Formats: sequence, C-alpha cells, structure tokens
Amino acid sequence: ELINQFANSKYSYPKIFSDYTEAIYYLKDKISSDLPKGFIHADVFMDNTIFRDNKLLAIIDFENFCVDTLLFDVGMSINGFCFVNNKLDLSYLESFLKAYESVRPLSEDEQKYLPVYILWAAIAMTSWHLRYDMLHTKNDKQTIRARELLNRYKETEKLNLQFKK
Repeated sequence: ELINQFANSKYSYPKIFSDYTEAIYYLKDKISSDLPKGFIHADVFMDNTIFRDNKLLAIIDFENFCVDTLLFDVGMSINGFCFVNNKLDLSYLESFLKAYESVRPLSEDEQKYLPVYILWAAIAMTSWHLRYDMLHTKNDKQTIRARELLNRYKETEKLNLQFKK
C-alpha cells in the first residue's frame, strides 16, 4: 500500500523508495505468522523509556500498542538499544537477549526468525517515517533517519545473523 503511494508523493526519494521496495519484497515472505503473539508496545526506543541508575523504570507512549508477534517487539527493542553508530553491537545484543530470555525464553522458531525480525523492525520504522509524512512534507531530519534505517537494514542483512542455542 505504501509503495503504491510513491508515484503520487509530493516529494520523491528515488534511492530511499527503491531500497525500501527491495527490502519489503525481500522480507515479506520471510515473516512468520506462526510465532507467539501477544500485547506489544511496537516502539521501544530510548525516547519511550525511563531509566534511573541504569535500571529500566518504565516504558511510556503506547501509541502503537497492539496484539502482534512478540518477536516484532524484540526486533524493535534491539533496533532501539543495540545499535551503536548505526551498527549492530553484538555485545549489546547478547546482553539484551540474556536479560529478555531470563523472563521469557525465545522458542526455537523465534531464535530462527530473530534476524529477520531485527531487519523487519528497521523497515517498519522506515515505513513510519515515509507514511508520517515524508511523502508530502519536506523534513531533512526524517529523510536522514529513513536513510539511516535502510542502511542499517542493508548492513545487518549482510551479517547473515543466526541465533541458535
């Protein structure tokens, strides 16, 4: 649906549009509908968290709250907390997964699909920027962020990550 809006957008970003389209078509058949579902925040980033003394006190801003694949929230949180200078920091990733799995272990299928959901979350964030409202309003900050997320997708996809116990 969003890709169909590119042709009629007020502003055109040919490289962003082509990279986004490529990513959507690459990932769309790799997402699993058979993974555990539940309530998710869908936007866990620093801006939506409150920390004190390096302890998470609260997650705020439930604007995107919904029922969806739990692994989407894991992928989104990894995008929010485990990238440094737009590169996946594997030590942060390991720490995050260890803490997460101390509460809710990932199933074997979730471990298998985790790399895809890390990528999918980056593309979901790109979708948000395009939809709200890069297509009709010039915003250099959003354009930079969309490009950053697409670069994150491309670089992370090259790592060919695999998470298996």
